Amino acid sequence: MKFFVVDDEKFALDRMVRELKTASPESEVVAFSSPYDLLDFAKDNSCDVAFLDVRMGSMTGVELAKKLKELMPKLNVIFVTGYDEYANEAMKMHASGYLMKPVTS
Repeated sequence: MKFFVVDDEKFALDRMVRELKTASPESEVVAFSSPYDLLDFAKDNSCDVAFLDVRMGSMTGVELAKKLKELMPKLNVIFVTGYDEYANEAMKMHASGYLMKPVTS
């Protein structure tokens, strides 16, 4: 299994990568601190699940999810955030999940 993770906060990104590797050691985890870097990478690379921070400075996770779904319609998206007010909007996108920070394995 292959995971994409994006979070503009380094500590949160590092923790998410660590927890995913603990929960699924055989999986490949590719991390990004910029949603634009992830989008560029996703043009030529696919994954099974994308873990997206909801609140990033330059683009929301919901906006990013819409763009990723155009590239990979069957992509599973799991939103990761410390703000529960985004849950409704995320679920309208038929997200595969919604995790509250701090994430644990």
